Amino acid sequence: MTSDPFRQAFIFGTGELALSTARFCASRGLTCHVFIGPRQTSLTDANQTSYVDLLSDYTKDIVVTDILSDQYDRIRQTLIGRSFAFSFGSPFLIKKVLLDIFDQEFYNMHNTSLPEWRGGASYSWMILSGARKGATTIHRIDEGIDTGSIVAQSAYDFPLDCRLPRDYADHARRQAEPVLLKFLDDLLSGRPVLDQPQDESRATYFPRLHTETQSYIDWRWSGENIETFIRAFSHPYDGARTLSSGQIARIFDCRFESGEKSHPFANGIIIRSCGDEFVVCVSDGILRIQKQDCVCDKPLAVGDRFYTPDGYLEQALLSRPIYNPSGLKWTGA
Repeated sequence: MTSDPFRQAFIFGTGELALSTARFCASRGLTCHVFIGPRQTSLTDANQTSYVDLLSDYTKDIVVTDILSDQYDRIRQTLIGRSFAFSFGSPFLIKKVLLDIFDQEFYNMHNTSLPEWRGGASYSWMILSGARKGATTIHRIDEGIDTGSIVAQSAYDFPLDCRLPRDYADHARRQAEPVLLKFLDDLLSGRPVLDQPQDESRATYFPRLHTETQSYIDWRWSGENIETFIRAFSHPYDGARTLSSGQIARIFDCRFESGEKSHPFANGIIIRSCGDEFVVCVSDGILRIQKQDCVCDKPLAVGDRFYTPDGYLEQALLSRPIYNPSGLKWTGA
């Protein structure tokens, strides 16, 4: 590594923080280059504006590719002076050859308290675990998965009104932006940054999830576990799944209340329909589900039952989804 000033920034992935990085670097006179996968071209901000369009305000070099290695020669030819790279939900596996191209100046934004919560689908796994401790973490990329040394980290709590993955993501992004911009300013100004190896004795890893395959509700669980499971697969995902009269039903939110005990054979039965709400039996209480949070191809009524065949539940446990830059590659079942 040298102490020469940076002249270029390479961004792998997209989203609000990638956009903030491109904007900041452009304001400091750096040339920006962006590489995204085909599945990321449809991503939009809260106003439904494409991130590709938003990024084009700060760079005209936006490359869509599903094979990053095809771009290595192009990246080498583009390099002028000292450059750094940043990953924001990159769909690409970053290999040693690319790390060497950037002389190890390759960073990743991971919005969890690394070394805990390595891997993917972090907010869903945190909801399932009841975790409320979060952190903005920036680390160097090495040949492992989220294992490189930490260069910036700031801890925070998720407030109780964060219930769904979308809530966690929005809160994490608000916490992350000032940390990111300070790190970029330190990096570009030549100020020293943290370079702390991760403590492997605290490390945890959780794999990516696939909603269509793995979000099926086991109605034998406790009401609290069913509620957290439903919330973990809610927006921006396609909801937790179950069946009713042979039709798929997707549930996006609910509230568990203990007290109204019933036999396990009653689990999943809609016992009341009160205005905009269904009340559903679970073994240790009830679930209150707003009708707008339950999507089913058939009208639901009192006496209908939600159920999930064991085959669906086994498939969910056996699946190990693998994604590539174009989308889902394999569920591994």
